[in-house]
Amino acid sequence: MNIKRINENVNNPIDIKKLNEYANAIGVLCNGEYGEVFYNENENHIFVCVGDANPFDIKSLEFFIKCAVAKDWKTQDQIKVTIEDECYPNDDGNWKKLKKV
Repeated sequence: MNIKRINENVNNPIDIKKLNEYANAIGVLCNGEYGEVFYNENENHIFVCVGDANPFDIKSLEFFIKCAVAKDWKTQDQIKVTIEDECYPNDDGNWKKLKKV
């Protein structure tokens, strides 16, 4: 998968800056065991790949990501978050891997 720049679209319900911050934090907390975040701008879909020894409660993480990265509470329902152990999203060309800082 290619790492590409994500456009800050006015109609996008996701705060890209906040998403990047969460992606970085997830990477740090997973301590090198996956912790990678991908984003599909066409579908407002966030995909998080964590290792099987990740420190998260998956349902809580899904909820907190959605709440934190939504531009406002009204747009939360437009955002899809998928969290999986040790796998990546399908490579249909629309996924962008967020860089870890």
